[in-house]
Amino acid sequence: MPVRAFVLNTDLSASSKSHIELACKNSGKNPTIVWVDADRDYMRDQPVGLQHLSQATYLRLAMGRMLPADITRAIYLDSDVLVVKDLLPLWETKLDGNVVGAVRDFMTPLAGQHNALGYCVAETGISPSHPMFNAGILLIDVEAYRAQGVEAECVAFLQRWRDDIQSADQDALNAVLHDRWKLLDFQWNVQMGSWHSFKKSPALSEEERKSLRETDPAILHFSGSGKPWNSGLRSPHCQTYVQSVNETGWYGQAGFRYWQAKRMAACVRTAAMNRFAAFKSNRKKRPVAETISGQLAGKCN
Repeated sequence: MPVRAFVLNTDLSASSKSHIELACKNSGKNPTIVWVDADRDYMRDQPVGLQHLSQATYLRLAMGRMLPADITRAIYLDSDVLVVKDLLPLWETKLDGNVVGAVRDFMTPLAGQHNALGYCVAETGISPSHPMFNAGILLIDVEAYRAQGVEAECVAFLQRWRDDIQSADQDALNAVLHDRWKLLDFQWNVQMGSWHSFKKSPALSEEERKSLRETDPAILHFSGSGKPWNSGLRSPHCQTYVQSVNETGWYGQAGFRYWQAKRMAACVRTAAMNRFAAFKSNRKKRPVAETISGQLAGKCN
């Protein structure tokens, strides 16, 4: 099946575009790449919430306008994903009248969480126990997206709640499409940063927990601030990413070895920072724990 890849961007250089085109040829897939150069000022003054996000995340909202009129269905992919299986089964999934298909968000599975939509559920009428989806991978009925004015609704939501936004356009898409999205199988968006903690989440049913344990990822999503180029030195999935970088020929052999050395140094630095942060956190908690322990000991005596 021929693939047309529309790359939404604001500042990719001509050199980077040439590198990407060459990498696609080296992969043997050779899709048709269409560069969609977006307005840099789009949503420029809108807060994004999470520190690792950039303003470019909002370009996703404008895809209905930026894609050609003949595009009626699309698979949206964030730039921090690695596709490891054929996407045709995802493409052929029926949306049953919904605007998008998506996978539950591993970090914030419920709308009522304080770091999800907890700030607006009371006013919007969304149930606190309503599931949240991750917007990094979406199967989209683009025709319905346009016809139902989803972009305008999302922009209005973001402007109304600009001081409370947690996860940029993901907040808006979840709020606006809370009753217009279809739940997809976990394999289509395995969010590596919170996969292990999500397996133990009380928000999951036993059936969901079993399904997650048996999931064979089709798309690896390196969500969160930890990316395969700065963390996960021993992770097999990060190693899969490193192998894919090598196969593209992006850096050449000598350049790849240099990139790999820089990556290893970044991984060590990230691990050290995480351990130091955990140490500081434990130091803050220890006096409280010792006080409680002392009180209990006093009562026992």
